[in-house]
Amino acid sequence: MLNDHIDAIVDGMAKNAPVRMISFEEYQARVFAEHPERRARWDAQVLARVFSHAVLGYRIEHHLSQAALGRKLGVPQSQIARIEEGEHTPTFATLLRYCDALGLELALT
Repeated sequence: MLNDHIDAIVDGMAKNAPVRMISFEEYQARVFAEHPERRARWDAQVLARVFSHAVLGYRIEHHLSQAALGRKLGVPQSQIARIEEGEHTPTFATLLRYCDALGLELALT
């Protein structure tokens, strides 16, 4: 898990071992190599992450709080928070409803 990797880094720092910074891509490759099931989960959640970034980007661009965006979409603030976490894959109906309410275009490729 991520915490195991963080613990290893902290342990290395405590022992004055040299620490080499790695890129996110290198870290991700290591984790996926050690835990193939995480790669499957990452791939399965791509739509959730894209949707999350789109909603968060819209909210920031329009200077809206989660509560204000929730009101605009007719959903509670907690739903906006869950979407922005990028862990929950939206249904197609949800995608269409949000795009319509926000004046966004949904392009499937």
